Amino acid sequence: MRIEGLRSGRPLGVLSDIYVEPDGREVGVGEVLVDAVVAWCTERGCVGVDALALPGNRSTKNFFETFGFTARALVVHKALP
Repeated sequence: MRIEGLRSGRPLGVLSDIYVEPDGREVGVGEVLVDAVVAWCTERGCVGVDALALPGNRSTKNFFETFGFTARALVVHKALP
């Protein structure tokens, strides 16, 4: 978790990594972590929180959507030889 400054000068929370052991999934561990992140960012006046869900990882995308996160960008890539 870090805070980045936007061009407007306002802070944006960036959740770079989150991981829950498989046995801790589906029992609320991830929810507690994201709730703590949102509270931490709110206390610091962040305008929002960004997180990354990689293509093909629908469960991660769905997880974040349960908290009201929505996709804002799509990063495309072409591997070069």
